Amino acid sequence: MTKIVRLIYPRIRHDVMWHRIVLVVGWILSIISLALFPIIFVLYFSIGQRLIFFVVYGKDKSKWQIPEPE
Repeated sequence: MTKIVRLIYPRIRHDVMWHRIVLVVGWILSIISLALFPIIFVLYFSIGQRLIFFVVYGKDKSKWQIPEPE
């Protein structure tokens, strides 16, 4: 196994095309994550929170609201 790594690693390490592929894949993943973050954020706070309240308090929406002090 170590002989294979010794043969492959120097070629990969100095290959310009390998660096370009890693750079492009990194940029693509960064752009996708930045694009998906606001969508997931909105979905969590719109649907996710209501689902949590529904599971905890049930269908009675009057329990969802914090009572105002008198």
